[in-house]
Amino acid sequence: MTPGDLVKGSVRLISLPDVYLKVSQVLDNPASSMADIGRVISQDPALAARLLKIANSPFYGFPSRIDTIPRAVTVIGSDGLRELVLIASVSDIFTRMADKFIDMQIFWQHSTYCAIAARVLALQCGVLSADALFVAGLLHDVGQLLILSKVPEMARGAYLRAMDADLRLCDVEQEVLGFDHAQVGGELLRSWALPESLCDAIEHHHEPAQARHAPIGAALVNIANSLARRAHPLRTAQDSTASPEAQPLDLDEYSLKVTGLTLKMVEQLVPDIAAQALDLVRILLPKAA
Repeated sequence: MTPGDLVKGSVRLISLPDVYLKVSQVLDNPASSMADIGRVISQDPALAARLLKIANSPFYGFPSRIDTIPRAVTVIGSDGLRELVLIASVSDIFTRMADKFIDMQIFWQHSTYCAIAARVLALQCGVLSADALFVAGLLHDVGQLLILSKVPEMARGAYLRAMDADLRLCDVEQEVLGFDHAQVGGELLRSWALPESLCDAIEHHHEPAQARHAPIGAALVNIANSLARRAHPLRTAQDSTASPEAQPLDLDEYSLKVTGLTLKMVEQLVPDIAAQALDLVRILLPKAA
């Protein structure tokens, strides 16, 4: 079995919703207007409401309130809009795939923190595709959910062994399955026809030096994941009993080198990352906030 085999056998389970495909088609059509895009989104009231909440969150920081879908489409832009629709779509897909073995609230808290961290770090580095890095951070662990849904006993065995022996889950997965969740995640995104740079960043976020198309993206997700693990589970600003900033941060040397970041620079960004992550969790996962 390969990551590709796992993904091919799950087409119905993990296919993207029609609304994302329709939005993508409209965005890819040069003859489409912002009004056309707004009409497609408005056909899904739940998605429209969620997009408006995100557009008005500190994540974007617009000075005036955005109260209509056409206005949101205008200020967010086509690239950002595509990514927001993807975020909303994917969170719904994998929440439905919930397993008793995984606390989905904690899983998405971790993923959201990683997404925010990847975006903030990308902006710090001057990476133009900062919003794409947000998506990479959000989806970096989706392969775990797919493995759990297809080969649950092997997935649980690998997880428990990693926890008991204090080993990286990806390393144990390689021993048990012959591949890891990062590789499965990369193949999943390829099946969705997403950009190869995004697939590559996710596939190699544990070993960014092996990335062929997006070494900087993989490195940023690697650093963001380290920050997310330290902050996990996401704490409120009032919780001073177990501050993640008090815990040592061990970052991959290659990731720091290729991004030009330093440990000090990353540490200085942590308060802003934590605040943004908490705000976005309240929107995407209101029950967890």
